[in-house]
Amino acid sequence: MGKLEAQSITFQKVDLSLGTGCSPYAIAVGDFDGDHKADLAVLCQQQILILLGNGDGTFHPGPAALSQPTGPFNSGSLVAADFNHDGRTDLALLQTTAYGQPNLIVVWMASGNGAFQPPMTFSSTVVFGNPASALAADVNGDGFPDLIYFSGQPTAFLGRGDGTFSDRMFLYTGIVSSDATVADFNGDGKVDIAFSGIPFSGGYSTELLLGKGDGTFSPSLVANLGPLVVAGDFNGDGKMDLAIGDYASSSVYGLLGKGDGTFEAPVVTPGFIGGMVAADLNGDGKSDLALASGSAPLVALLISKGDGSFQPTNNPIALDDTASFIVTADFNGDGKPDLAVVAGSGVSILLNTTSFNFVTAVDNGASFAQGQPVAPGSLVSVFGTGFLADNSVFYAGSIPLPTSLGGGVSVTFNGIPAPLLFVSATQINAQVPWDVVPGAAAGTVTAIVTANGTAFPAFQFQVGLIQPAIFSLPSGQAVAINADGSLAGPAGSIPGAAPHPAKVGDPLVILGTGLGAVTPSDGNGVGSLDALRKATTQPTVLIGGVPAEVSFAGLSPQFVGVNQINVVVPKIATPGVLPIQINSGGVLTSDKVTIAVQNP
Repeated sequence: MGKLEAQSITFQKVDLSLGTGCSPYAIAVGDFDGDHKADLAVLCQQQILILLGNGDGTFHPGPAALSQPTGPFNSGSLVAADFNHDGRTDLALLQTTAYGQPNLIVVWMASGNGAFQPPMTFSSTVVFGNPASALAADVNGDGFPDLIYFSGQPTAFLGRGDGTFSDRMFLYTGIVSSDATVADFNGDGKVDIAFSGIPFSGGYSTELLLGKGDGTFSPSLVANLGPLVVAGDFNGDGKMDLAIGDYASSSVYGLLGKGDGTFEAPVVTPGFIGGMVAADLNGDGKSDLALASGSAPLVALLISKGDGSFQPTNNPIALDDTASFIVTADFNGDGKPDLAVVAGSGVSILLNTTSFNFVTAVDNGASFAQGQPVAPGSLVSVFGTGFLADNSVFYAGSIPLPTSLGGGVSVTFNGIPAPLLFVSATQINAQVPWDVVPGAAAGTVTAIVTANGTAFPAFQFQVGLIQPAIFSLPSGQAVAINADGSLAGPAGSIPGAAPHPAKVGDPLVILGTGLGAVTPSDGNGVGSLDALRKATTQPTVLIGGVPAEVSFAGLSPQFVGVNQINVVVPKIATPGVLPIQINSGGVLTSDKVTIAVQNP
């Protein structure tokens, strides 16, 4: 194991143990045991080795290797996909057998724990070859992966959802293809395919088939370049682009997509050619390229400049032998793309140890609920990495809240500066501006963090008009305040404090966020000491499932973005530790937040 550095991008090489006699020539990545960790299937000459991921970049052998029932793997293309939607990845091998024998599609359906059912075999008139010449995609829109073979005339075998496939269906007759990539190039939600190869008119070209969603396509010429092609978002605009490797010029050409199935003129990066994969290797929001040279023991890294060209890193990744096959996946669960390469008679995992600067979530600042919308005016926590260079923390010292903390850390939501309460290396607490979406509507919001003068890749999240949540302690105890200023929790539940249960009939103040618009309206980052601001939509409060009388709901005067709800504790049939919930605008908060209640 050794650390490999290339400019600001670093990788750590881990050589896999394949045993004796493997002679690998292809790799497929999947989740064969359904544990949500990346696994590997290594195609050897005599068998397919199943290596189950431990989630940390290391692997252990599966229950058994897979053998072809009719003999050795003379050649073929290994494809991993969940053909029957059971949550486990299956395998298909498109194989050319010995001379005079039928060409086969061999399918192994995953059965659990990394094991597979006995293989199913289907004869085909297609002569399969190159081990990197097939992929899986749903070309006919039925929800099941199909097999696309692209070494020669582009061909599809339509999946039936049970591991069986239809007879061959020619996708396009105008090209003898050598490489292919799938993506949605025109934003219509249907699978498109770009092929590179030799058209019948001669020379290399890359052609695009825009999918109609029913297994048919509309072809168009992209460029007279080839024969390698890969899709990625090389300028971070959300539209799919192409990178084409051209042997004639020993160059990579970037073609930026316009989002309608057409592309800008090619931009050349000379001096590089080889099997390519696209991934955001440095966390800047743009896809980069990793190339297996095929003629040298190295992987070259090309960092996207955002204009269709690429910047080679100072040092390629050195391997022990010539790289012949490359794939990308997150093998250790850290959110960064790693690489797996076939190098000579071995397979190496290249773990991405680059320090990424990116946003991972924008969550409700009270509930931290993941993937849920947040409301205008509410408090949120922005999570990510690289906000600060060390373990320092910074707090806002006054109201109005600043829009920059920690020596220049700031956040904009749809271009509007956000008031900040707190900044650390991995978390920013902020208020969502009231006017984040025009017309105070719901919609998609783009967050951009800037730190040390550098803008992080954009992160999108959803805003809803009302998204209530109650502040709570790590134990789940609500920030619900009795008349004497204590929290309404069991006695002794908070060391160094004096909580006690709320009494039936007593007033209670609940603190939360996300109640939405208030009357009169409020400004960004300011308090409400000048006026009593009530929530436009009146919430209901449930304690142990029993409605409580609400005397006030709106902004807490002394805090920014904090809602206050004043209630009277209702009569409870069985007092104790009970869930407390807010229901506003049809959104009900979690029942895991609690208070303690006792009879008078």
